[in-house]
Amino acid sequence: MIRVQSATLDGAALAWAVAIAEGRAPILLPPNYGLPWRVAVVEAGRLIAWRPERDWSQGGPLLDQWCKGFGMAQDGTRQNFRAYAYDHEYYFQRVGGGPSILVAACRARVLVVLGETVELPPELAGERAEAQGRQGAPDSVRSAI
Repeated sequence: MIRVQSATLDGAALAWAVAIAEGRAPILLPPNYGLPWRVAVVEAGRLIAWRPERDWSQGGPLLDQWCKGFGMAQDGTRQNFRAYAYDHEYYFQRVGGGPSILVAACRARVLVVLGETVELPPELAGERAEAQGRQGAPDSVRSAI
């Protein structure tokens, strides 16, 4: 596993961390048919793609349950969404930012549950691992059904 900053997670790496934060058992699916590494979870006995950072049917309920404050900051060049996530007792909150409200909310949820850094399979660390001088991913699938 490789440690990365929670506030910069995106794509499959963010989906993996959200699954962990939500107490799910993420499954890493290897690249095929031109698709990159993907994250899936078992739901109602079926393997489903897990993309809460871009799928409103998955990320929307997380916003409804955990994120009660939202906003947007504009710096003249791009939009930066903000979401505030709370822990289960509503005593502790964290703000997450991102290019969409779903990404911001997912980052906030990961920050409040898992903290400033998270552990990811090396397959999902991608360029982050290379930038830190670490080796690339093994050829094996992280887990299977």
